[in-house]
Amino acid sequence: MNGLGQAMAMELYQSNKDEGKSDAQAHELLHDIVEEWLNKTVYGSGDLMENITENDQEKYIKAQREALAYLVWLKKFSKAYIEKGG
Repeated sequence: MNGLGQAMAMELYQSNKDEGKSDAQAHELLHDIVEEWLNKTVYGSGDLMENITENDQEKYIKAQREALAYLVWLKKFSKAYIEKGG
């Protein structure tokens, strides 16, 4: 429902909410994974939130599409390992 910027801002917020707890670590990991992927495929380098806010709409839409496609793959990959390991 939210755009890429709002979703990644929420992940950052949740990662800093309860430092040291497993939920916060999971939010931080998800943010970092998406940031790394988008830097490889869309932005080149830098902070994800800065890249989102400082680039044009065309790049934002490309990043959003790339993130959604990547997250579908990541979800399937994660489910395979969670179900396998119990």
